[in-house]
Amino acid sequence: MDTRRKDSLTQAIPTISSKLKRDHVRDICNSLRVAEVLTEEQYEKILSCPKENQQSSRLLEDVQSGNDLAYDKLREALMLATMKANVKEELLNLLPNYQIKVAIYDLVENGNTGLALIVNNVQFDNFKERKGSDKDYENVKRMLMKLNFDIHNDGETKNLTKTKMETQIGNFARLSDHQNYSCCVVIVMTHGDEGMLFAVDSKRNKPKTNEREGTARKKTQLQDIKREKLTTIRRTLNFPTLLT
Repeated sequence: MDTRRKDSLTQAIPTISSKLKRDHVRDICNSLRVAEVLTEEQYEKILSCPKENQQSSRLLEDVQSGNDLAYDKLREALMLATMKANVKEELLNLLPNYQIKVAIYDLVENGNTGLALIVNNVQFDNFKERKGSDKDYENVKRMLMKLNFDIHNDGETKNLTKTKMETQIGNFARLSDHQNYSCCVVIVMTHGDEGMLFAVDSKRNKPKTNEREGTARKKTQLQDIKREKLTTIRRTLNFPTLLT
């Protein structure tokens, strides 16, 4: 088990031991046995302890002698255990979630997590105003900043024409700064249709062929999920058609 998990568990043992009841221990032990964190012998020895605090202490000591998976499965077992919500929350707060790796690639440990471009089209020449979009923009920006994202060209990406949208997205794709971030995100808040994004000067015409623009540090595709799009880019930005 890595140092962070072991230290957290060591500090948490006294409190968790005092909070867990016999039924809690049994629930957690059952979960850990199914997950093959505890052997059948460990399971029997824990439940054979005469006192509740002895059972919980023995359980935590066995988990601590395991690997990273044992710690992570203990957190999962606590989440599934039947107990009062406030007690469960208290215990989980004592055991931080260290599963911070993502499936594609590791996050940068130093510096900001990612770089984000948010296009916010509100007023259109040929479509209705998207009322409330400014509030959505601020909420999305606030959320990303809490996740340690930098916002690219904040304040310069509202009510963009087709040409300006292409320019903003193209410049974003070509930024050399991408190598300093774990990921990047493009969010387009605008009117649209299947396979199409509407700029503020768009009309309802048939879409042209999709355009590919630029490279980021990691390869991925930005897929059209109709109106609001939020996708991690790795190397290639495959952006939906901008309607003219």
